[in-house]
Amino acid sequence: IISKVKEGDITTYEVSGKGYAGNNSIKLKIVFKDKDITSIEVLRSDETYTKMIYDNDYLNKLTSYQNNLDNLDTISGATYTSNYLKDIIRKTIEDYEK
Repeated sequence: IISKVKEGDITTYEVSGKGYAGNNSIKLKIVFKDKDITSIEVLRSDETYTKMIYDNDYLNKLTSYQNNLDNLDTISGATYTSNYLKDIIRKTIEDYEK
């Protein structure tokens, strides 16, 4: 977690995590409102398959499946990146729920 800013019922995280390209190869902005993730934005990615994440609308799927990430399929051809994104989201949710 790089930063965490709470303003009323909105909490904004800037986080980085390990991707297929190595440590801190993915940087995200994750916004929570009323205990739910409302948006996920890629701020930086050194991942080769980032375009596939966008093409498959995976950030919106992560938001939709935030309470059940294990049931969200990975993207064929970007399996590692998909799993790393899910892991970053899980860790951020854990911090938010503390």
